[in-house]
Amino acid sequence: MAVLQAVAEPQSPPMRRHLTSDATAEKLGEICAANPNGIMVHRDELLSLFADLDNPEKTSARGFFLTGWGGLEGYTFDRIMRGTVRIPAVNLSVFGTTQPSRIAVYVRDSLNRFDDGMVQRLQLLAWPDFSGDFREADRFPDSEARRLAHECYGDLASLDVRELGAQWDEFDGPHGVPYLRFADDAQEIFSGWREGLERGLRGDDMAPAMVAHLSKYRGLVPRLALVCHLANNGFGPVSAAATRQAIGWAEYLESHARRAYASLSVDNAEAARSIWRRVKRDDLTGPFTARDIQRKGWSGLNDKQRIAAGLEALLDADWIGARDANAGERGGRPSTIYLANPKAMKG
Repeated sequence: MAVLQAVAEPQSPPMRRHLTSDATAEKLGEICAANPNGIMVHRDELLSLFADLDNPEKTSARGFFLTGWGGLEGYTFDRIMRGTVRIPAVNLSVFGTTQPSRIAVYVRDSLNRFDDGMVQRLQLLAWPDFSGDFREADRFPDSEARRLAHECYGDLASLDVRELGAQWDEFDGPHGVPYLRFADDAQEIFSGWREGLERGLRGDDMAPAMVAHLSKYRGLVPRLALVCHLANNGFGPVSAAATRQAIGWAEYLESHARRAYASLSVDNAEAARSIWRRVKRDDLTGPFTARDIQRKGWSGLNDKQRIAAGLEALLDADWIGARDANAGERGGRPSTIYLANPKAMKG
């Protein structure tokens, strides 16, 4: 009996996972530790996840998600109940959908409140147009395309990186993250593309938020090239064809990213129009402050950052003027006072 008691119970094998929908950061860490190839967090309404991560009490979880974007950095959880969970390389993907109006508000608020790169990590963001013409489509699903897709997923899930000719960093050895290099012609294609990217990023005609977003394409294009290479049953160095495909994909994604960031300008313009309508209707009489607007509780003008952006747009258009008020002029702390331009009021 004593001998039997001394024998430790065998540990159950880790559960292989590809998806999760709702997990705490600590539990997600355990899943990542057991699944070093990565895990996808799927939410039908994606912004519910980001709203959770925006909570000041979830800064640790937010940091974990930020770390997981690159797929190369390690992370360690130390908790009293769970003990220590060490993840050599956190590999997280996030997938979901939302409405255009909601993503526009999230992009604006996230850049104003955090500006920590979370928005810029939405590298595969797509904002398609809805066709104004509806046509009934009553046809069978493309079963062959579905079969090929599932076959590809299965092949990728069971990859043996050694058979692919993967390499490891000399320092980390086989416990590190395996990688493939570009083929010589693919490297030449990528280097030429990157030169154009870097010149664009160093220009003076791009908004800082867009620069931050596109700067991550330095890593996005090689990742997409690797995915295309493996999806087409490639092995060994990443091919030139996969690299061209990745660059084409990045050009498509850039157009959608520009649309998302352009929504900031549209939103700011709408805030400016809302403020100006109130000025013209004498809802704001005489000199006023941003706080005066916020106190009114008007629809679309109850957010401090949005009000500030709208006022800035009106200042740029010379429809209003601004001056600093002394602390005792209106009581309280010093503030900026705005006044409508009489010439603009006549327009």
